[in-house]
Amino acid sequence: MIHLITVSGKSARHFYLRPECVSDFKSLVRTITSENPMVISTRFRSDVFYKGDSSCSEAILKMWTLYGGMYNIKTDPSDVFSSDGDQEALERYFHSINALSLNWYYYNQYRKAFSSAYSEDRQNTLAATILQCDEHLTRLPCTRRASLRCDMETTAPGPASKDHFALAMRLLNNQSHIN
Repeated sequence: MIHLITVSGKSARHFYLRPECVSDFKSLVRTITSENPMVISTRFRSDVFYKGDSSCSEAILKMWTLYGGMYNIKTDPSDVFSSDGDQEALERYFHSINALSLNWYYYNQYRKAFSSAYSEDRQNTLAATILQCDEHLTRLPCTRRASLRCDMETTAPGPASKDHFALAMRLLNNQSHIN
């Protein structure tokens, strides 16, 4: 089961992980979840995807706070979102990515961070799933945002599965994917 933790808004700058720290943080998350997580971190939004039978989001957030030295900083609870389950996590993620794409500067910064995270760990199954969903969604004529994959990427994700199609149909039915 896929789980997602997103920190955005004013609190995001406190949760930003410098590129040289991401690998260590991923190792810490891996000790909790026993799976390879995906971490995308920018100064305005950070996402942690992980797999597991049950949610470990509270433990990961506590560890993230300690790792970043943020124990004296007040975080706005409305800036931190946690989603559990493949459908909920991916729907929330792509709804928020579509909203983020309205701000081209932030979206391009996020795309670069996503591409960097993917390039450093191409065997990550979570990254492949996200890219497959994203490629499927951005091929639809009503989606008006660029793919998360930066133009410099050359390796295409595998074919979309019926789960990716079902997610795309739910997004289409909700009409929340149009930017």
